[in-house]
Amino acid sequence: GAVFFAAGQRLKIENARGAARRAKAATHFDRLATRQLAEELTARQYAIARSIAATAGGAPEGPPADWLTATVDLWRTRHGPALARYEAVAEELTLDGDMSVSRLSLLNRKLAELVERTA
Repeated sequence: GAVFFAAGQRLKIENARGAARRAKAATHFDRLATRQLAEELTARQYAIARSIAATAGGAPEGPPADWLTATVDLWRTRHGPALARYEAVAEELTLDGDMSVSRLSLLNRKLAELVERTA
């Protein structure tokens, strides 16, 4: 749970999902696409969380506050170039604002690439 939420927050996936929920879809198909993209973002967030958890090398002991930051930081260090590419695109898409289907699609694709590179 804690790793999933940390991944979502640090990679701005939570922001994107929130923007997808607030998106004003012009057509029925835009609404369907937005909903599907939000589901795919969630699946990719789980994949990233598994990758981060694997970095720990086993089940961490104690409360997340004791190990979460160090584990995420180690994962970030190991995957720096891939993360830099993803974060550059995420920043450019301005995830805190309105998200169109096209922006969500681009973010989803970059997140898929990040999952592939960090698996």
